[in-house]
Amino acid sequence: VAAALWAEGHGAGPSAAPPVVPSGPGAVRLDLGVPVVRLDGAVPPLTPLVSSRPPERPSLPATDPVTAELDAFLREAVDSATHVMDALQNATSPSPTPPDLTPPDPAPPETVTPVPLSSPAVPQAPVHPEPPGPPLVPARPTPTELTVRRTFSLDTMPYVRDHGMIPQPVGWPDASDRFPVVPLTTLLEVMADTACDLVPGLVCAGMEQVRALRWVTAEPPTETEVSARLLETGADGVHRVEVVVKGHTDGIVLLAPRHPRPPAPDRTPLTGEGPPPVPAERFYAERWMFHGPLYQGVHEIGALASDGVRGVLTALPTPGALMDNVGQLAGHWIQVNGDRDQTVFPTGIDRVTWYGPLPPPGARIPAVVRTRALTPTTLRCDAELTGPDGRIWCRVEGWTAHRFHTDEQTWRMKFTPEVSGTAEPQPGGWMLARPRWDNGSSRELLMRYYLNAAERPGYEALTPREQGPWLLGRIAAKDAVRHWLWEQGHGPLFPAEITITGDASGRPRATGAFGPPPELSVALTGELGVALVRAAGRPCHIEIAPAEPAPGGRPAGPAGTSSRELDGHIVTWTLPGPGTGGGDTDHTKGENTT
Repeated sequence: VAAALWAEGHGAGPSAAPPVVPSGPGAVRLDLGVPVVRLDGAVPPLTPLVSSRPPERPSLPATDPVTAELDAFLREAVDSATHVMDALQNATSPSPTPPDLTPPDPAPPETVTPVPLSSPAVPQAPVHPEPPGPPLVPARPTPTELTVRRTFSLDTMPYVRDHGMIPQPVGWPDASDRFPVVPLTTLLEVMADTACDLVPGLVCAGMEQVRALRWVTAEPPTETEVSARLLETGADGVHRVEVVVKGHTDGIVLLAPRHPRPPAPDRTPLTGEGPPPVPAERFYAERWMFHGPLYQGVHEIGALASDGVRGVLTALPTPGALMDNVGQLAGHWIQVNGDRDQTVFPTGIDRVTWYGPLPPPGARIPAVVRTRALTPTTLRCDAELTGPDGRIWCRVEGWTAHRFHTDEQTWRMKFTPEVSGTAEPQPGGWMLARPRWDNGSSRELLMRYYLNAAERPGYEALTPREQGPWLLGRIAAKDAVRHWLWEQGHGPLFPAEITITGDASGRPRATGAFGPPPELSVALTGELGVALVRAAGRPCHIEIAPAEPAPGGRPAGPAGTSSRELDGHIVTWTLPGPGTGGGDTDHTKGENTT
C-alpha cells in the first residue's frame, strides 16, 4: 500500500523535495491517460514521523482491592505495548532507494526504442533486510526435573487418622500407637500431583510400575523428598514422568492431553459366584477392615467367587479412598478363601488407567476384582470400576499384595486384641510366647499390636537378631498380666494399656490402669519367651533353659518350684504357696513339683 501511494505521488510529507522532471532532446513525454493524483496531506502518513505515546489512561476508582489490582494490570499492559511500538519505530532499517530518473545519453532518434509499460524504466537497487534481533522476552526452557520436600503427618493429612492399622481404646491419647500409615492409593495422588506440577496443563491418565517399599507413617511424621523426572514424550502427547517418594514409593505417571477412550467392560463371569459370608453391614463393624469412616467406602459386597469378588463402592472425598476400597475388596477375598496368612497389604501395581475424572462424592461405583495369582507370599489381582455413566472409569492390572504371617492366634488378635493374645496359657499359671512371624515385616506388624510409644524405642535400638527374643519376652509378659487380671474380673484390656519397665534391680515391672502392679517374672531364649504373674508380695520366678540329657533322669528343682520339659527346654517356676487364692491357683498335674 505504501509503495502504491508513493507511486501516485504521496511522498514523505509536505516538506519533501519536488520530483525530478527529465528534460532535454532525448526526453519522451508519456501520456498515461490519467492525470497524476496528489493527496497533499489529505491522508496521514502510514508511519508517523515522530513516535508518540498514548495519552495517560485515567485511573479506575480504587473502591476495593480487586479494582486496584485490575487498574495496575491495565497500566502494565499499556506500558508494555507502548515500549514494543517504540522499539519497532526506532529500529534502523534501510530506506527505499528512490528510482534513478536521470535521462540516458543522447542518441539518434531512430535508435530510441519505446519501453514497454510492463517493464521497469530503471532497475531498483536490491533491499536486504536486517536479520531479526533477539526476542524482547527470552524463552524459558521447559524443566524436566522437579524435587520438593514434603512432610506426611496428621497435621498435613488429618484424614490419615482413619487409616490407623492397630485398634486401640476409644480416646487413646497417643496417635502413634494406632500406626497411622498413608495408604498407597493416597500416595498415587501425591505422585500424580507432583508430575502435574512438573508438566502442567495435562491430566493424569494412568500409572505403571508402582512399587511400595516401606510404610509412610503420619505419626510420627515422615519427612522426605518427592521428585519427578520427565522420561519421554510420545507422538500421542503422552508424557511419562518418573516420580519417587524417596525411600518409600516410586512409579511412572502417565500424563496426557485428555483421558483415553474407555474400553468395553470385561463381562467374563466369575467362577462359582455365591452370596458373601460377610455382608457390607458387618465389614467394618466386626473389624474385617481396620479403616475408619473416611475410608469406609465398601457399600455392598454382591458376590464372592473362587476367583474374585463383586461389590459396589461409594466415592468418598478422602484422597485415595476410592482406590483403597478396591484393595479392601481384594484383601477380603483372601480373608474368606485363605486358611492362613490372610493378612495382606499392597506392595505394587503393574498398571492403572483412568478413563475419566474422579467420580463425584457419593456416586455408586460397581467394582469387580479378579484374582489372577496366589502364591505363598503374594496375592495378585486385576480390577475394573464402572462410573456413574455406565462406562469403564478405571482399570487396574497387577494389583500385588504381600501376605503377612497369620495363624489362629494372630487372626484372633486382629479382631479382638482387647480380650485375646498370641501367648499360650500353660498349666501352672504361666504364659508361653512363640515366634508368630516368618520375616521382619510380619514381626514388626505384631510388635505394633503389643508395644506402646514408650516401649518401641527399646525395641528399635536392638539389632534385628536381638529384636525377636526381646519381643517374645514382652509378649509373654503382657499376655501373662492381662490373663491374670482377667481372672480377677478385669474387663477388656489392650496390650498398649500395659507398660513393661525394669526396676532398679532389673526385675520387670508392669504398670497400667489396674491398681497395684502384680509380681512379674520373665525369661526367654532365642525361640521361646515365658512369663509368670503372682499377686503382689507372693513368690514369683520363672526360668527356661535348654534341656540337656541327664543320666538317671531329670533332677528335682528347688523346693517350692515346679518344672516341665517343653520343646527341648526345661521351664521351672515357683509355686504360689498355700492359701493364695485370687487367681494364683496352680495347675501342675503331670509336672515335676517339689
